Amino acid sequence: VLKVAHHGSKNSTGMAFLSIVAPRAAFITGSWNGAALPHADTLERLRQIDASVYNTGTCGAILLTVRQGEGEITTFLRENNSR
Repeated sequence: VLKVAHHGSKNSTGMAFLSIVAPRAAFITGSWNGAALPHADTLERLRQIDASVYNTGTCGAILLTVRQGEGEITTFLRENNSR
């Protein structure tokens, strides 16, 4: 699981970093400053590595529960519609 830096801004999460970390899920916290975030380039890089993207702007709160090495992700608004 990766918490994407700086609300998913254009240069926040590069492909070299993503290739090493290889997250299966990426969490993006919402931005309240009117900026167009997360940036489309960042979302495309996450799609290229086949990470499921969860954005608090569309999912609300995101809960990650880990038990015995298995993770479960729960969202509290609409379904995750980023994939």
